[in-house]
Amino acid sequence: MKKRFITLGLVCLLMTGCQAAHETIPETTTIAPIDSTHEEIETHNEESAEDVSVAAKDLKAGSSKGNPSAVKMDYGASYIYSKADMDAAIKIIMKEFEAFEGCELHSLSYASDEKCNTSENIAWMNRLKSKDDSEVFTQCIAFDSRFHSPKTDSGAWNPDEEYTDWSWWLARSDGGEWKLMTYGY
Repeated sequence: MKKRFITLGLVCLLMTGCQAAHETIPETTTIAPIDSTHEEIETHNEESAEDVSVAAKDLKAGSSKGNPSAVKMDYGASYIYSKADMDAAIKIIMKEFEAFEGCELHSLSYASDEKCNTSENIAWMNRLKSKDDSEVFTQCIAFDSRFHSPKTDSGAWNPDEEYTDWSWWLARSDGGEWKLMTYGY
């Protein structure tokens, strides 16, 4: 009986330790399509990552608490979009975020393939575009963000508040340029 109790205790301890280790490892894997343009994608990934890094530095330069590495990027796991696709969208989001005067961006996370790759969301993106835009969107991508508002009342934000799950939706036609369609809750 004593051996069973000790064995059960060790199994529980091992399971708890494995779960804690799993929770501390962030998922930042991107699966790029394997095809003849793989080398080109990898080269573009490096350039895009540099562009996003520059955008993060520019974004934080105007912030009173500026540490560009404090913006956590979570690319998740995607079978649809490469890191370069995501970086192009992130660059647009960060450019728009610059207008959030006094706010500090903490994280951007890819929503998921399941959320982005639905006919309903692509149709929604097409309904959001301006009437004079003839482009038909065939892809959409979404990111969730977390940011902090200014400590003083800015009019647009509740003062000194952490905004979480703030969504950013972008759309494009196959392989085209991303367009920011909507953002918010």
